[in-house]
Amino acid sequence: MNELVKIGSTQKAHGIKGELKLNVEEHFMDDLFEVEAVLIEIKGQKVPYFVEDIQEGNSIFIKLEGVDTRTEAEQLMHKDLYLRREDISISDELINSGGMYFKYLEGYTVFDDVEGEIALIDEVAAFPQQEIAYVFYKNRTILIPLNDELILEVDKVQKKVLMNLPEGILGL
Repeated sequence: MNELVKIGSTQKAHGIKGELKLNVEEHFMDDLFEVEAVLIEIKGQKVPYFVEDIQEGNSIFIKLEGVDTRTEAEQLMHKDLYLRREDISISDELINSGGMYFKYLEGYTVFDDVEGEIALIDEVAAFPQQEIAYVFYKNRTILIPLNDELILEVDKVQKKVLMNLPEGILGL
């Protein structure tokens, strides 16, 4: 059988036509929008469902073939969501790192586009909403969120990360 990778979970039923709200790890988003089918774990079995439609706005909503009522969608709420490994474009290294996209930044120096050099990233940890860098700055540990909106540039040769840090974060 094909290897499966957990990409997130189903959440609540949405509307009356069998749609489900999804919680998907960000680095699997592009792949989700490209697949023809997803797998949902039901009573220990991964059951395939063809994707009829996916909508993205403030949340992600999926319509699956054969799930046409709210009652049918409610049977699939709060279940693990999987894709086949062959349908995923990210590396095995990223998947095996627990899905931590920015783990490789440990040991890099953070630079702010306004403040200049900040500090070395001691550790990158996964939090429910995003990854966080731990840096030691002015005799205390600061937590810096890591995401594509804040990271302006990564220099892998010189191990530098240029960021646009949120105002006031260094004073927390």
